Amino acid sequence: MKGEWGEVHVVKLGILKKELFKDPKVCKAIIDQVPTPTQLLRAWGLTPKELTDRMNILMCLRFLMEQTLIIVCVNEKEAQLPAQVEHLSAELAKPMEASHALEKENHIRCKKYKK
Repeated sequence: MKGEWGEVHVVKLGILKKELFKDPKVCKAIIDQVPTPTQLLRAWGLTPKELTDRMNILMCLRFLMEQTLIIVCVNEKEAQLPAQVEHLSAELAKPMEASHALEKENHIRCKKYKK
């Protein structure tokens, strides 16, 4: 069980399960899905067709919940992108400034030799 917390929740996004469950909204959503004793008794009284229909609905709801959680996590990561882009742009600008300075220096040298 302890090893599961370090596993990746969604392979493509690289979100860890332990990060996902830090959000109180996620925890509340999961707790709200646990059936009450009354709901369990009601489920025992369902016909096979009614039980299948309910299971299909529950599977759809679960899928929608997972997609919503993924969207929330992606939005959080997307909010961090402008700062990362700014940082990387600044890093890229450093070599360009140095290159521009070298070009100026070479231009000045060329002018000296032409005279």
